[in-house]
Amino acid sequence: TVSYTLNAATQFTGITLATTNENGDLVTISNGGNAQLVKQVCNLTTGTCNLVTGTGFSTTNTGSPGDILQYRLSFQPTGADNVDTLDIFDATPAFSGLKAGSAVIVQPPVGMTCTTLVPSGGGAEGYRGNLQWQCGSGQMAPGEVGVVAFQVLIDQ
Repeated sequence: TVSYTLNAATQFTGITLATTNENGDLVTISNGGNAQLVKQVCNLTTGTCNLVTGTGFSTTNTGSPGDILQYRLSFQPTGADNVDTLDIFDATPAFSGLKAGSAVIVQPPVGMTCTTLVPSGGGAEGYRGNLQWQCGSGQMAPGEVGVVAFQVLIDQ
């Protein structure tokens, strides 16, 4: 199990208000090798984002109220062993709500089945809370890549 925390400092233009938000991510791997998880973001309102290739994505981005942010989480084995079970946990960022049906599996690894567990059906418009994907029922071989994603609308 790998757990990491991302802190985002927000400074608003034209006012003195600033805020820091924290988002914790957890990756669980069992009965197999190691995996690497990369979380990236792209502002769909101001840029072009390719979920499969990662073009347009970075580890940092900016957004304004009303902008739609696309998050991309890619994962792959880092060693010579297969991975046979992988759970990915995330959450919608503060001051945002999920775009309807956007918590999806973009690219399951060859040889493995993935499912969006939370929220069911990819999520309702405005959903706020936990996200979870589970990959199992097969094995992800070294060199294979999987991608899951979600979109949020920054609050007005």
